[in-house]
Amino acid sequence: MSNKPNTLGIIIASVLITLVVTGTGMYFGLPLLFPNLTADLSEYDQSEEIENITTKGILLQTQYAEFTQYLSIYDSDLVPEIMTGTNLTITTQGSSKLHVIFTENFVARFGPSFSGDAIFNVTLSIVGIQNKTLSILESRMSATGTQEQQNRFAQITLETATLPAATYSIIMYWYSTQDPTGSAYLFTYDSRALYAQEIAV
Repeated sequence: MSNKPNTLGIIIASVLITLVVTGTGMYFGLPLLFPNLTADLSEYDQSEEIENITTKGILLQTQYAEFTQYLSIYDSDLVPEIMTGTNLTITTQGSSKLHVIFTENFVARFGPSFSGDAIFNVTLSIVGIQNKTLSILESRMSATGTQEQQNRFAQITLETATLPAATYSIIMYWYSTQDPTGSAYLFTYDSRALYAQEIAV
């Protein structure tokens, strides 16, 4: 009977020694096998590494702005006007190009007596450098007698040639190209956004 406690004690002591030896080996051995194991992962952004490897060149910087203010424009607004508050600036280091994207969910709404074509132009402008315009077209052969609306997602992408070092302004314009019968207007439905990337060439 007296041998059983001794045997149990030996087993427990063996297990504890094994755990201590194994833990010590992992503590000192793993950093040698995996040198980056102790790196501060909170400072590592994998998406940044992926973004910097592009088919367009080396990504130097990204500027981003989001806008939530409600805005609208009517079919009678035939003169281009600035889309209020929707702008962005970026300062480049030179020998680089700009890749700019504008996105928005628009809604086109039509009054009961509307008929004809409503065409709204939305222009992405890198001031003094380059513009690109997207047209949003809605047509009605005749008045429906009811108010209607259509959702329209818009994305404009613009890429420049090589530019010198400077500060560039990016501004959005919009306007109607004609004033048909009845009433129609375009308004911002959701958060619109501007992205500007500087890419080394």
